[in-house]
Amino acid sequence: TRKEKMNSALAITNFGNHYIDGHDNPAIQFDFVLKGFNHIIGEIDKNMAEASAKLHEDVPNAPEQLPLMAKLDNWQAMKITLEAGIRWAKRYSRLAKIIAENFETEPVRKQELMRIFEICQRVPAEAPEHFDEALQMDHLLQMLKRYEVPETAWPCRPDYWYYPFYKKDVLDDKVMTREDALDYICEFEIRAFEHSRAWSRIYREIMQGSSGPYVWTLGGVKPDGSEFTTFEELYQAWLEQFRAMMWEGIRIREICRGVEMNQLPKPYISATYERCVELGDNSTRVKERGNPWISSLMWMDQLDALAGYSAHFVDMNRKTQDTIIAWNVQTL
Repeated sequence: TRKEKMNSALAITNFGNHYIDGHDNPAIQFDFVLKGFNHIIGEIDKNMAEASAKLHEDVPNAPEQLPLMAKLDNWQAMKITLEAGIRWAKRYSRLAKIIAENFETEPVRKQELMRIFEICQRVPAEAPEHFDEALQMDHLLQMLKRYEVPETAWPCRPDYWYYPFYKKDVLDDKVMTREDALDYICEFEIRAFEHSRAWSRIYREIMQGSSGPYVWTLGGVKPDGSEFTTFEELYQAWLEQFRAMMWEGIRIREICRGVEMNQLPKPYISATYERCVELGDNSTRVKERGNPWISSLMWMDQLDALAGYSAHFVDMNRKTQDTIIAWNVQTL
């Protein structure tokens, strides 16, 4: 229909949105990228030197040498993005120092600005050494990804990757109080939720202004729940919808993967993955996908809710249909 064509073109369908606009949500390889951009650039320089030697010094061998030309382009693009990221962070560093030395009069804020100056001088160029540096580096890494590819998720495990920095600063060396660490974490979360995007009407309705959680309902759309008289009717209706959504998602995703591999290179994201740096390949060409993005909205939650709906509210007659609907609305 005309409406469906418009929705697809505007990238507001359930599955089409992530791919029509090149949208992505790759998780950072923290054990690699937290070594610092200069470390990664050193690896890239070594790989480029070896490839260049094979191209210009070895006996001509097209089957082995031709692939190196594409690898050299990928490595060069990775290096350019990493060097740009370092310069970008240092601009924040310089700005913080200018404000502190020339404009800020409040002593505490002046001290905070000078700390920002020190942190952004170090990260992401070098490995972070302290808790505040680790959180700042995460923020810079996440925002750099968004300059390359539109993204709304914030894949991160600060409790896992940054606990060693917390332990060192707060528990062992005691150079930071627990209250200060909590303030940093709160600011980190605020920065994460500041980032979103302009959503179409359908997303505004299902997301309630949030950058991630969706709003969903089981039991139909009529207030009195009259669409379904038995749980089996509800389940079959849900299964039909779920099947259609999954097949639509798989078809769209397979088509878009082919386009991504050749038309949407991602040098910065590729530079943050150790294997891509080793192989000189783009991240869109890796064969396995940890998250294929063909899942419908909160499919695990839907199944959990269906199980609970059946066992606790229908089969065991603990609540009436009207009470179920009221409970559903209140909890959402």
